[in-house]
Amino acid sequence: MSSPEFVTLHDVEVEMADLNRRIGEAPGVIRDYHNKFKEARQAYKRAYALAYSAADGSQALRKIQADLETEEQLIAMDDAEIDFRFVQDTLDAL
Repeated sequence: MSSPEFVTLHDVEVEMADLNRRIGEAPGVIRDYHNKFKEARQAYKRAYALAYSAADGSQALRKIQADLETEEQLIAMDDAEIDFRFVQDTLDAL
């Protein structure tokens, strides 16, 4: 049998100090991830607008062409949004 692990007052104090530090850093972390998301969204919208305006054909064909040409930017935007939501939810849980 293994011996039980005891939690000392010092352990609690160290954990509380770490939690306070993480809570204090939370607004900056959330802002950084939100900015990355906004930049990715802006890059996607710009790429889509350029692809749409450069495509030939009907409105439907231009939309399809723009969708195909901006798939990577859309994935990057989705990934940035997922990261932002994850950080936001994680820090909300604190």
